[in-house]
Amino acid sequence: MNDEELEGLLNQAKINNAKRDVSGILIYNDSNFIQYLEGPESTLHELFDKIKDDPRYTSVTRLDFAQIDARVFGDWWMGFWRLTGVDISHIKGEHDQRQIMKDILEIESESHVTAIFKHCLKHMIRD
Repeated sequence: MNDEELEGLLNQAKINNAKRDVSGILIYNDSNFIQYLEGPESTLHELFDKIKDDPRYTSVTRLDFAQIDARVFGDWWMGFWRLTGVDISHIKGEHDQRQIMKDILEIESESHVTAIFKHCLKHMIRD
């Protein structure tokens, strides 16, 4: 997606999420997305089905669906971070999503983007 398409997607998500009481963050890097959403359970199921059926996206995978005690991104109808220039070549387990997430959590960098990404992933991994 080019910048204009990303901006349009983000603006539409903010409007729709505000109407649905959904908050979260969208992380984008090199045509790949990871999204963390919070809100009413039935709304999230409907939203996931809509995303999954959207012809703009391929290989949509739900990593987790869980109850949380409190929203992490309650003030963000849709936060957005574009990861650029991130070196993930050292991450092992390219076919094991759970291991990839664990490896990402071990990255020692503490940039703001990395901290938010880790925070999202911590909510997705439960041992």
